[in-house]
Amino acid sequence: MSGEEAMALSHIQASANEGIWNKRLKAKTELHQTSIDRYFKLLVQKQLVKAVRVRSTIQSS
Repeated sequence: MSGEEAMALSHIQASANEGIWNKRLKAKTELHQTSIDRYFKLLVQKQLVKAVRVRSTIQSS
């Protein structure tokens, strides 16, 4: 595991059960969005983290 990948994982683990948004992870690690996406994909493949999709709460009337 690379140093940047380990740094991203440590920030994700620090957020515990709350999770962390990509934008917040980018701000904390100061990595480029492409790098964040690549490391996140690797961490999901290694089953170290779980991806959660957020559903929109906007409803039409």
